[in-house]
Amino acid sequence: MKRNIIIFLNSTFLSHTQLIQERFLLNLSKKFNLFLISSYNLDKIKFLSKIPHKKINYQFKDKNKLYYLIREINLNTTLNKKHNFTITDFSKIYINNKLNNGAINFFFIFIYKALQNLLQVKIILTLFQKLQSLLFYDKKLLDILKNINPKIILTSSPGWWEDDNILLFTSKKINTKTVSIISSWDQPTGMGLMPFECNYYLVWSNQMKDDLIKFHKVEPKKIKIFGAIHWDHYFKKYQKKKNNSKKLITIFLKSPTRTNQREVINFCNLLSKTKLEKNFNIIVRPHPLYYSARYFKNLLDLKTYFLNFDNLIIQDLFMIKDVKKNFIKDKKNLEISFLVNNEEKGKELSIKTIINSDVIINFFSTANIEASILNTPTINFIYSKKLIRENLLSKKNLNMDKSQNHIQNITNFRSSDTCTSFEELRLKVNECIKNPNIRSNERKKFIKYVVDNKGNSIKKISDFIKNI
Repeated sequence: MKRNIIIFLNSTFLSHTQLIQERFLLNLSKKFNLFLISSYNLDKIKFLSKIPHKKINYQFKDKNKLYYLIREINLNTTLNKKHNFTITDFSKIYINNKLNNGAINFFFIFIYKALQNLLQVKIILTLFQKLQSLLFYDKKLLDILKNINPKIILTSSPGWWEDDNILLFTSKKINTKTVSIISSWDQPTGMGLMPFECNYYLVWSNQMKDDLIKFHKVEPKKIKIFGAIHWDHYFKKYQKKKNNSKKLITIFLKSPTRTNQREVINFCNLLSKTKLEKNFNIIVRPHPLYYSARYFKNLLDLKTYFLNFDNLIIQDLFMIKDVKKNFIKDKKNLEISFLVNNEEKGKELSIKTIINSDVIINFFSTANIEASILNTPTINFIYSKKLIRENLLSKKNLNMDKSQNHIQNITNFRSSDTCTSFEELRLKVNECIKNPNIRSNERKKFIKYVVDNKGNSIKKISDFIKNI
């Protein structure tokens, strides 16, 4: 007899595109009755018609000020804080912004810093987690969970994302196992305190496992390394492009939430005019968030600005007419059904872009991992002004990104160069074009640590869940 499993999808597009994969759901459906809970309408996702399941569209009630205050404390606090440089910087930004908003916040900051220190003690942290479970569970959602009576609840985080935490707090009131498939390599060090202790944590790599142990005191036996569920396609065999006379440089843009539009334009402009030993073209690949209603104008401005450049184009991840039909007002993503239905095309485009590129320039993103899997050289570039940590008010600084815990693996393994001037960048690009296998061994070692490299993550994860 099949047992029930809940796959809970938070409001992020990553949660949906990673967990709503045809092969993954088909594997799970052999053992479980699937219940997909999302705040989005999933009816237009095409392949779901092939898979037995039940969809539940659930809208969470508005949260109160106390919820958001505690969430801010969680996001800007970490265990082992002397060694978590990411949250240390984020906490400084949080404090500086509070202090800039008025003298009344001096007292709040005093309390906040004291609480940060107290939460380093395991028993106090446990009590803090229990308090959140008591305050923020959802009675209506509890009725749904009781009615389904799931053996397992699967989430995209251990409560870091909004609504994941409410669902997990509510799950404490029923007898079920909780499994978190952590979405990205930066989250164990960049999302702050873990609001909820799950039964299992499924991660990409040894790096993520080490971070969960070091910064969240998770028992090693609860952590399973299965690779990235959405990256199996990168581990197939692909034919690299022939050595054309005109070289291709691809720029992977960072999220518009973490970059300054003028700095992006200036960088692309200067690079297009740089003199290299070989003729070259530039493809600028936008971050997916550029296609949201909130940031779409930024993308159109980029396309307009570079319209008449001979050697630079903005890559279209989606057709513009389709994007406009699938906006969600004020959200950071398009309609979920549109994104899921186009996910396979997106993967094909990503692979084609990386294997056809002679070098990829990015700004400390996962492009370092994706390109390294396919053995394409990468360079990280810093165009931001010098970082003065005492005055931090924004996360839009690439010097700060360089110091983040997960990014330091790039430096430690020497898998990619980091440049801070255009002359340095010009020399490194020429090096990569002359020798495509430069740092190839370093990339292999980097990949071995930051992502399981067998490329069968969907099967490993679904098999593990079926055997819980």
